[in-house]
Amino acid sequence: MLDRNIAILVDKAVADQRLSPAEIKTLYAVDERSPEAFYLQWGAYQIARQASGGRALIYAQIGIDANSCPGNCQYCSFAADNPRASRGQTELPLDAILRYCAAFAAGGVHLISLMTTASYPTSKLLTVVEAAREVLGEHRGGTEIVLMINTGDFGLEEATAYRAAGADAAYHALRLGEGTITAIPESRRRQTIAAIQRSGLKLMSGVEPIHAGLNAEELISRMIEVASWPQICSGLCPLRQVDGTAMAGTPLLGTLRYQQLKALFRLIAGRRIAYGSYNTAWCNIGTNPRDNQMFPGAEAIAKDVAARRKELEADGWLAGYNLRPNPLTITPAP
Repeated sequence: MLDRNIAILVDKAVADQRLSPAEIKTLYAVDERSPEAFYLQWGAYQIARQASGGRALIYAQIGIDANSCPGNCQYCSFAADNPRASRGQTELPLDAILRYCAAFAAGGVHLISLMTTASYPTSKLLTVVEAAREVLGEHRGGTEIVLMINTGDFGLEEATAYRAAGADAAYHALRLGEGTITAIPESRRRQTIAAIQRSGLKLMSGVEPIHAGLNAEELISRMIEVASWPQICSGLCPLRQVDGTAMAGTPLLGTLRYQQLKALFRLIAGRRIAYGSYNTAWCNIGTNPRDNQMFPGAEAIAKDVAARRKELEADGWLAGYNLRPNPLTITPAP
């Protein structure tokens, strides 16, 4: 039998009622092997379906460079202190980036993220954004594809310039342990997130990196905060161990515990954030901080997007061209 008190809290979230911090702590403490933990997952799935109208989206990420990064995140293959990090200028040429954008547009993704290290120049990324926006406009439905940047910190002037160049959204996270496991002050992260919101760019964020060594109070507090931000997509991002990094030996969460925390975040967010871990799928190419670089051709990209669509549809989600216009509803820059 389910613990009635736990079931009541999950049902409360499914009914789109806000959970209190004390109630969230109660759900956090649930044993991940218990029936109650799986009831959390059921509730999270219901909320995801309610929030998005049963829709799922396919996102694509293009890693643009692998330069040594001054952000020095201790889990990242690009960190300046990582002895395996590239010491030269390792970057995708513009024509390759645009070919990838065109291939993803033809495949029917809903969002394309351009990811760079913090050492990638703003002026160069602005050129890439402008060229990518033009390429996407040449493809059927391409003007409805959300173009997102995922780069280092920036201010309002840069955020406004990114939007004017054709970016619709930006990914930025206030990471757990910021300023300790990274060389980036927490205040700078918050300033960038504020600049994104003030500029009119849509925000995508997440609670990261999730691992077994986290302080419970810090994690719960961050989940509550991030879930309160207006976003197009959010969720929990687990730590990936990368050889050569300072956090390569950090204990990881077991699958059951991660699934429980992922569900808890969805219960906290409710229907305020339509898309996240349950109803998005990612295709990743180019450079990657997890040290698994991929440079496929257009045919391989098309197959990857098609495979993600089939997986989502097999799980009962609507995915693909039948979702035009894009439900992320980005307002074009003036």
